[in-house]
Amino acid sequence: MFNIKTLRPTEKNHYYCFLLPRLFNQKSIDKFAQEVNRRKLPDHIFVCAGYEEDNGQTGTITIFKKQFQWFENSHQKSVLKDSTQVFPSIMEAGPLRIGICSEKELFHPETAVACSKLGCDLVIVSAGELDQQAPLIFGIKSIEKCVIAVSSKNMAFICEPPVGHAPWKEKKILKQGNCRMSLDSKRTRQKRFQDRLDFEVLLNPKFVRS
Repeated sequence: MFNIKTLRPTEKNHYYCFLLPRLFNQKSIDKFAQEVNRRKLPDHIFVCAGYEEDNGQTGTITIFKKQFQWFENSHQKSVLKDSTQVFPSIMEAGPLRIGICSEKELFHPETAVACSKLGCDLVIVSAGELDQQAPLIFGIKSIEKCVIAVSSKNMAFICEPPVGHAPWKEKKILKQGNCRMSLDSKRTRQKRFQDRLDFEVLLNPKFVRS
């Protein structure tokens, strides 16, 4: 669960995201989404949950007030030059830009880099079973200046970008319960990338002061 602080004081002070493990198939999660909608979610709350079909296809559904949206994971499909599939999957949710992927997609470092460079504050994963190395493997992706949140059947963890050379901040549970963190979007908007550097000026000796 996230308690998210917004950038602008004119907006609501808090926005809540509930991330569930991959517990459903597509049929059952559709019923779940309709039931959640019937309960009339407030504007400042949304729910994310994963699903898996018998053929191995996985995805994530996001549930907002009066609507829900499907995101199909792409890890088992080949990426073709003429493909129309958008990757990574990104959505706007209140004050946040969120990247949505599977654990297999986030295993590759390029996924977190792409999400961060596209302005994501948060990357979420609704997973099945994970091994004990998952918090380290996925947590290190937070160095790309976006928060990593993972919810699985046997653990949940949230990793916040590190400050300077300090380790990233992590909250983790290895049993049933709630894993909760407040996210200040002001911190995740302070991104810097090497492609913004002028290496010709930076490395040219004539610009170096003695």
